[in-house]
Amino acid sequence: MQRILSIAAFFGLVGLLSSQAQSRKLYQTSGGEFIFSLANAEYMNHQRVPVNLRFTMFLHLSDYWNYDLNDHLGLFTGLSLRNIGMITREDYTYREKLYTDVKTKRRSYAAGVPLAVKIGIFSKNFYLFAGGQYEWLFHYKEKHFVNNLKIKSTEWFSNKTNTFVPSVFGGIQFPGGINLRFTQMLDNFLNPHEFPEFSRTRLYYFSLSFHFRNKARQREKSEEPKEYVYSL
Repeated sequence: MQRILSIAAFFGLVGLLSSQAQSRKLYQTSGGEFIFSLANAEYMNHQRVPVNLRFTMFLHLSDYWNYDLNDHLGLFTGLSLRNIGMITREDYTYREKLYTDVKTKRRSYAAGVPLAVKIGIFSKNFYLFAGGQYEWLFHYKEKHFVNNLKIKSTEWFSNKTNTFVPSVFGGIQFPGGINLRFTQMLDNFLNPHEFPEFSRTRLYYFSLSFHFRNKARQREKSEEPKEYVYSL
C-alpha cells in the first residue's frame, strides 16, 4: 500500500509540474564523447589488480529525447553506443609459458538505454542531470602485449562479459553544448564464470561529451515560392 501511495504521489507531482508549465517541449539531442575510464578490480584473494587509465574517442554515439516540464525541470531518455573497457597489468600464460606484468586490454561495445532527471535553466542550456541506465555488451575484444607480440581475439555476443550491466551517472551541461559526466557500473564488467580469478571488475569513467539540439528545418512564410505573372 505504501509503495502504491508513493507511486501515486510521484505521478501527482509530475502532473502538478506539468499543469504549471507554460510550455512543454519535446526535442532531440545528439552527440558523442571522449571517455577516460578506470576500474575497481580485485583478484579472488582481494588483492587489487593494477589498472591503467584508458582513453577512447571511438565509437561513441548518443541520441536522446528530452522532455521539459518547464524551464527548470525535465527528463531525458534515448539510446547510446559506447566503447567501454579496462587496461590491466596481470599474469598471462602463452604457449605454456607464464609471463608476468602483461599489459592486457579488454573492451566491449555497449548499447545503452538511459533515464535521467535534469534541473537547471534550459533556456540557457545549463543544468545538472542524474540517472541510471542498462547497457547491453555485444562485441568483445581482448589484447595481450607479450614482449613485442600482440595477441588478440574478438567475439560477438561473448560470454566473457556480463550481457546486461546497470550503471548510474551524473553530470553538468554547459551552455556551449559541452558536458562533463561521471558513470559508475553497478555490476562486474567481466563474467566471473569465465574469469574466476577476478572477484570484482566494476568500471567507472569520466567523459567529456558534446550534445547539440537537432532543429528541424521549418519553412517560413517568407521562404514560400512567390508566383510571378509575365505579360507580353
